[in-house]
Formats: sequence, structure tokens, C-alpha cells
Amino acid sequence: MSDRPNYTMPDGTEQADRFPRALEPGYFQPEERGFNASLALGFDIAKHFAFYDLSDQRRGAWGDLFATNEVVVMAHILSADVRQLESEFASRCDRGLEHSVQFAFETAQEIDLWLTTLRASRHPVAGELSARIQPLLSKSVTGELQRLAQIIDLLRPDMPALMQLSFGGFHR
Repeated sequence: MSDRPNYTMPDGTEQADRFPRALEPGYFQPEERGFNASLALGFDIAKHFAFYDLSDQRRGAWGDLFATNEVVVMAHILSADVRQLESEFASRCDRGLEHSVQFAFETAQEIDLWLTTLRASRHPVAGELSARIQPLLSKSVTGELQRLAQIIDLLRPDMPALMQLSFGGFHR
């Protein structure tokens, strides 16, 4: 007897069976982000490009044009990644208290802008979304914002970067 294993050789493969799976429709998506994430990314990128008027004077950033659009705001809300925010907050905490407080303030400011934009919109979906978000924030975030404001007030003398942070512009 032979020590060789008994391999069976197939008769062959039909041409249709040799088609690479990677070339099948739907296997590969050129843009793996959804519409909401792509729109939010476009807004985030637009914030970094300066806008100039006809007399070549800087008048803000392109992101300002999108910031008050309810569709962009809803896309931003839908694409918000809590895990990514937590990770960013942890990384800021590693860099120091000043950085973590500033990140918490910026996040609260962004949520406030979302609500302000949704409330100002005449679109019924924006109004309904605002009405659903407001009670959630009232229960959990309002007290935390008050504590954050107290922390900022205590840290201001020692951390000059926090001098510019103000809760005066927040809408309740």
C-alpha cells in the first residue's frame, strides 16, 4: 500500500463558477459611509474652508452656510458616534483637565446648535425631532451642564484657555 493520501480530483469547474466573488454586485462599495455620515463629513470639512465675499474679504467659513440647515443638522445627529465621542473625550482627558473640559463644552455647544436650528426650522420633522430630544436633554444633561459651568468658573484663573468659554449663548 502507498503512504500517499487519496485525493480526489474534481472534473473541473464551469466558467460561471470561476467568477471572482469580489466582482459580484454589492460585494464592494466605493463609498462605505451612508448618506447621513457623508453629509455630516462634508459639513465638517466645509468648516475649514474660508469664505470670501466679492471684495475679497474673509466672511467666515463655508460650514457657516450649512450650520443652520435642518437637513444637515439631522444628518449630523444621525451620524453621531457615541463611541467615537467617548474615545475622543478619553484622549482629551489623557492630555489634561483643560482639554477634557474644553471638549465637553464644545460638545454641549454643538448639541445646543442642533436644538436651536431644529426649533427655528419650519419643517414639521425638525420640530418633532426637537420636541423628542428636548425632554431627554432636560432629564440628563441640564444638571451636568450646570456642573460643567461651575467647573469652568473654578478653573478659569489657572487655565487661560477656558476664559473664552461662556454659557451665555446657550439656549434652554
